Amino acid sequence: MGSIKKLSITMLAMTVLAACTTTNTNLKTTAQSPKTSTSSSSGQLRTVSQVYSSVVSEQKFGPEVPRVYADSLNNNQKIVIKMQPNFGRDFLLCEGTASCEKVNIAAEQNPITAGDYDDVDPLKNLIAEVELSDKIKSLRGLGADGLNNKKILIMRPDVELSELSAGGMKEPNALWTSTATNYVTEITAQYFQNLGYDASIYKDNANGVSEKTGQDLINLHEAVGLSILLYQQNPMLRLPTLANGRFDWELGKTTKKLNEAYGAKYGLFVYLRDSYSSGSRVAAQVLMAALFGTTMQGGQQIGFASLVDLETGELHWFNRIHSTTGDLRTFDATINATNALYSDIPL
Repeated sequence: MGSIKKLSITMLAMTVLAACTTTNTNLKTTAQSPKTSTSSSSGQLRTVSQVYSSVVSEQKFGPEVPRVYADSLNNNQKIVIKMQPNFGRDFLLCEGTASCEKVNIAAEQNPITAGDYDDVDPLKNLIAEVELSDKIKSLRGLGADGLNNKKILIMRPDVELSELSAGGMKEPNALWTSTATNYVTEITAQYFQNLGYDASIYKDNANGVSEKTGQDLINLHEAVGLSILLYQQNPMLRLPTLANGRFDWELGKTTKKLNEAYGAKYGLFVYLRDSYSSGSRVAAQVLMAALFGTTMQGGQQIGFASLVDLETGELHWFNRIHSTTGDLRTFDATINATNALYSDIPL
């Protein structure tokens, strides 16, 4: 019964999001939440896109790095993307259980005009297994060294990517989900570090916090976030106690365990869902449009993020995104999504 109720709430909340514009963000903060503009008086960069543009360097490959054409791998080969500092990426070609080598990913040679290459940058659309950078990996489970108001605990992003069948059923994809989760984790951690914050990444069973406690809080954030969408941001269902824009939501006192274990004042919780039409779904969409002049819904990208005071459990800030474009399986699109998701975060 509980599962049915949760599913109903989720579907209703998604309907609320779907009724919004193609790309939409909505920011709410508590009265106590510190508020900053997207650029401080000293000119400090604030948004993900600003930080990314200021530190990223052009991807360069030396002559000793072999070129590998996109979509030309055999069944025993795979590409692994190893994240690097300053939002860099190394592309590794791995074959079977053998060691991997760094490669340059190139577009397929144009079969029509010999010697030319497609204009499409293969790196923008590359979907592959993603590994966190060594520096960001070291932040997992980084415990308390006294309470630090400039320390942020990044909870494990609650991410799920799915493929839409012809009938509209969602089939979760483990590789896509892992790829998006690691992209969001890496980008988020590097973003806060570049803003001058001491970041730590939640790890199950670390620092005396059980896996169950951490997962319960992640699940609770999902339930609270969906409730905010329904009962705060939907005028038809808004609760009387939330009238006049009052923002009063919390995850409860259990967050104090994270505060004490990691020494962080704030915790960042992220919820993201993305879906993509399968080949059969695309065919069905074309057929419906041709026969009846109607459209079938394609994939959607939805999500929200919350900044939680770990001492009190109160949500200081909440923002949501909804888009029918973008692809969390790819790096550039995840930069865009996190840029919208952390828009005007009050830090």
